[in-house]
This record gives sequence, structure tokens and C-alpha cells, in this order.
Amino acid sequence: MVLKINFALSGTVFLSKSNDVLGYLRLVVIDPKTHVALWTIVEYVRSAVLVGNRDKNFDRSMNTLVG
Repeated sequence: MVLKINFALSGTVFLSKSNDVLGYLRLVVIDPKTHVALWTIVEYVRSAVLVGNRDKNFDRSMNTLVG
């Protein structure tokens, strides 16, 4: 199995009072023989005003994705 993780900024920001999304992490599990994507999992990253909080949100989303 090949694991491929991408981060992409969202083209539009999803705004609500509880959470606005900075971007998303996408994990794709690929079969190495056929190069076919077997599974795709997406985890959204919340934005933040402060850089430290933004980094914490990114780390939290990465931990959720990998877990």
C-alpha cells in the first residue's frame, strides 16, 4: 500500500460562528501494482487568527487523519 497525504487550501472559506475552514488534508491509499486509489479520507483544518493556534489546528487534524 502507498499512502499519499496532501494539504490544500480551500478555494472558498466556509464561514460559520463555530468554525471556519482554512483547508483540508487528504489521505489517499493507493495499490502499488495497479496505481488505483483504494480509499480517500479527508480531514478539514480549522483556521485561526494566531499562528500558534493555526499550527495546533493543523496538528490536530493530522493526528485525526493518521489515527
